[in-house]
Amino acid sequence: MAILIRAGSPPAVIPRLASATLVAALATTGPSAHAEDALPETRAPAASASSWQTRYEAARAHLVAGQYDEAEEELRALAKTAPSRPDAARAVELADLSRALSVRTRMALYGVARPRRSRDELWLLYTTSFLYGIGTGGWFLLQAEPGSALTATIPFAVLASAPVLTVALVDGYRPLPRGLPQGISAGAYLGLGEAIWLAGFQSARAELGHAPRWRPADVATVLWGGATLGAVLGGAIASGVETTQGRISFTGSTAIWSGAIAGMAAGAIVPEGPHRTEASVLAGGAGYNAGILGGMLLAGRVSPTTTRVRIVDLSGLAGGLAFGGVYLAAAHTETHARTTLGLTTAGTTAGLALGWILTSGMERDVPAPVVPDVTWHPALTPVTGGSTVGVAGTF
Repeated sequence: MAILIRAGSPPAVIPRLASATLVAALATTGPSAHAEDALPETRAPAASASSWQTRYEAARAHLVAGQYDEAEEELRALAKTAPSRPDAARAVELADLSRALSVRTRMALYGVARPRRSRDELWLLYTTSFLYGIGTGGWFLLQAEPGSALTATIPFAVLASAPVLTVALVDGYRPLPRGLPQGISAGAYLGLGEAIWLAGFQSARAELGHAPRWRPADVATVLWGGATLGAVLGGAIASGVETTQGRISFTGSTAIWSGAIAGMAAGAIVPEGPHRTEASVLAGGAGYNAGILGGMLLAGRVSPTTTRVRIVDLSGLAGGLAFGGVYLAAAHTETHARTTLGLTTAGTTAGLALGWILTSGMERDVPAPVVPDVTWHPALTPVTGGSTVGVAGTF
């Protein structure tokens, strides 16, 4: 059987044509020695031949339709419950083909070959989309100031649900690559943090009479714009750079803790006066942005898991609460804001350092290896009156 693909064919069409042709060939050739060698050593109890064949046909239909991830998952499960060793080898062979075609498709769509997103990543993106939708609806109400409950409720409901529906449609058509949902979510939260800092700095200047005070609608626009721009930039970076959930979490935590420590340290150092709040907010913003840049530069080198990042976060929070809490409890009513901020800063820094040291033995979270772009193997099967020769793989 020959396949003619003209030069210049769309890259996304090639895997689909190859999969349909190869599936038809594999249905008549049978399993190869390569597939039999890849069988798992321990297998679950075999299913009945008729029910197994029905599930196998359904999985193969998913592969022909271009639903490569679903087909691979089903075929891997079928290989463990196959009624015979040749059937198991056949399922493994098609599962490997599904995996390779999935990688080629991601190369055509996203320019990178990555595993698909995890379920945790997707739920995080759904949560972020829901909160972003509510924020968008609130921003609209402040800008439009509708005159009735009907003209307020309907646009709010549409705007609040639109981001969630968009994520469902996009991921349902083609599962997002690993790291992209986390990058969009982290970017939205980091952008919101930038907007909160900007609004706080402007409010501090307005208190001194150096700038006009923003209206609630202006503040809402800054917050919504910061979250939107952050989500776009986070998604763009995660699309072009191979990353992991742990690296993105590390960058977000580095930004938050750097901003908090810098702001509290400035509040403890700057003497009482009209410019103390302005200086603290300015220092916090500088630390926040330095944390974003430093986290992005160091994330690939340290590659922590999300679990490690969360443990370090809790350690820093516990240290800040312990130092600041002990002082407030011992001082009773004679407390000083600068002393409280200084001790809280010291406790937070010590907690973060201790948590990082104690978790240094945890495994790293590195990107998964990329499946080779070109794979093939011959298949020779005896049949009545002769033999059938075929080739399986991607090309």
